[in-house]
Amino acid sequence: MVLDYRTRPARRVASCEPEIFFGQRWPALIERTGPLAARAVSRAALPALTFNVDGSRWSLLPEAETVRAVRERGDAELEVRMDSHAFAELIDDHKSTLGLSVAGRVEILRGEGADFIGWDTALRAALDAREAYAPGAVRLELASGRALDLSRRFRVEDDPAKMREFLEIAGFLCIEGVFTSPEMAGVSADLDAAVAAAEPDDGTSWWVRTQAGESRPSRILNFLRQSSCLNALVAERRFLNLGELGGAGHIHSDSFGEHFAEPSAEGLVKAVGVTEGISDLGWHKDCARGGHSRFCCSLTIGIAVTDADEESGELCVLAGSHRANLPPVGLAPDADLPVVALPTKAGDVTVHCSCTLHQARPPRSKERKVVYTGFGLPPRFADDPPPDESALAKERADIGKMS
Repeated sequence: MVLDYRTRPARRVASCEPEIFFGQRWPALIERTGPLAARAVSRAALPALTFNVDGSRWSLLPEAETVRAVRERGDAELEVRMDSHAFAELIDDHKSTLGLSVAGRVEILRGEGADFIGWDTALRAALDAREAYAPGAVRLELASGRALDLSRRFRVEDDPAKMREFLEIAGFLCIEGVFTSPEMAGVSADLDAAVAAAEPDDGTSWWVRTQAGESRPSRILNFLRQSSCLNALVAERRFLNLGELGGAGHIHSDSFGEHFAEPSAEGLVKAVGVTEGISDLGWHKDCARGGHSRFCCSLTIGIAVTDADEESGELCVLAGSHRANLPPVGLAPDADLPVVALPTKAGDVTVHCSCTLHQARPPRSKERKVVYTGFGLPPRFADDPPPDESALAKERADIGKMS
């Protein structure tokens, strides 16, 4: 296995007019991928979908072995409206159905928004020939045929080849003792200072409200710029070696696949009893808002600043999900892959692929601190334009305004 699933340039998006796409391109595509798309629609029990793009209306009608595109069909159970730019980004996998919904770039004219988000798996089956997940499709075993021990934890001195093999199969790693307790105490102090300096609507933090009525930051988006301790640690070989585990030339970049040109990191303080705002994200892939074929697999690195367990809300992953075309959010009812909890001590590191389903449980009785950064794949296309960092930063900040 190779953790490089890219088939498209990172930022170039091909223009896509609905009349040309559905009238000419779709029939050729669906001749090859029709059964894949039909099975994806059937498994998720999705309704017919009408796209209303700048007044042009086309419907996708699921059938037994294909999905037909029909012009001006007005009786689909689900109809969505978007502009041509949003449509092009969706078709070209720059944005997902979820990504457009989160950004407020799609309007549900008829039906349920959850069904539109659910269509993403079927669209990727049709457009990219990615078979929708079926029970038993992913096997969690070594080349020898022996079942992978999903409870295994590694140390920094362990064989990198063994760690890479585990990561390729399971989509995650837990590495103990990468950093020391005194080093994490320094990062913790820097995070406390960043939290104290944060202000609502500063564009660089997410905020929550707790049961006690307290309004407080939950995430500092530009934490690497504010922590001298963290800057020193991520420059060291013991950290940079983590990127080499992917085996594809990964370079230190950013957390959660925002794809900045310069490295970044986010500092999180997970409070107990959050009632408003975003603190702990439910089941999701880091590529959930789009770009799987452009950036995956990036490696997301979680640095445990404090201990994490059931009481403080540790990370959980769905083993092997990076190898499956699953819904980008939530747990599909027929997903038979195992959920693995990853309790950590201060200084431990978790690694997960950007397309591994994961979630952080809400803390029960004590808060925890964690830093997320990551390693991205090196550029693949020399003529790809640089990222618009201001737009990416704003998009990241705007997510925190959702409840």
